Amino acid sequence: MTPAAMSDRNGLFPPGRLTPPQHLLIRADNLVKLHRLERQMANDLHSGALMQQRFLTPESSARQTFSPCGFDIAVRSLSPHTVAGNFLCARPLGETGAALLLGATAGNTLSAAMLSIRVATLVQSTPIACPGSFLTHLHNDLAELLISGTFVTATLAICNDRGMTIANAGQPLPLLMRNGVTTEIKASGIPLGLPLGAGHYANVTVRLQPADRVIFYTDGITTSRDAHGERLTQRTLRNWLELYPQIGTQDLLDETVREIQRFTEDTQQRNDMSLVIMEYLGQQA
Repeated sequence: MTPAAMSDRNGLFPPGRLTPPQHLLIRADNLVKLHRLERQMANDLHSGALMQQRFLTPESSARQTFSPCGFDIAVRSLSPHTVAGNFLCARPLGETGAALLLGATAGNTLSAAMLSIRVATLVQSTPIACPGSFLTHLHNDLAELLISGTFVTATLAICNDRGMTIANAGQPLPLLMRNGVTTEIKASGIPLGLPLGAGHYANVTVRLQPADRVIFYTDGITTSRDAHGERLTQRTLRNWLELYPQIGTQDLLDETVREIQRFTEDTQQRNDMSLVIMEYLGQQA
């Protein structure tokens, strides 16, 4: 039976009226299938986001992880997508150490959620001796999973009561704030999964003084634009951080995020933004 005949039998087209041409019926059927596919994709993304949240470190838990090694930490991530492209993983290392990984996937798809879960699982289950060697381990693992041209960026910091050691794979340079002035920490490297990445993740150790702050952020911040198309530069971000040198770590993060939101007001952003501020409180008694 033809689609037109079925339509007549179901009473969709009253007697005396012409049934739609065959190509219109086919088009209507394709639209229904497309709607079902879009709904299924939305459901898959929602499920992926829920799984992602269970494996990643909640922002509220990060402070508890780093308190024993003499650090206060504040974290904020903003995403316009169901699946976050940016992710945070933290774990304690012994009694007075902890590791922090800030990562970002190229995209906000279900595969991005699975990649962040894979990284989080490795962070929590694999021994971490130093940041550079662990990023190399991550690179080797992800290189087998990523399709050509895709990658993951990450910054890994190991903190203890003496300071911090950092390795970087494609993230913006971290910032050191000392006495209210920010400077770049020269820790750089190739994104994870790209052919040249293996073995090129150098460790940079920062000897910290009490009240020093280390700032990590993703490039979603410095690629954001205002209503006039002007890009938010690293220098602008540093200026905002330097406006409030005396306030607490969480307050500094809140004020900086408000500045970012005022800059991008009424402008739809495509990229996730993450900002992490860590203050060294000094050796614990």
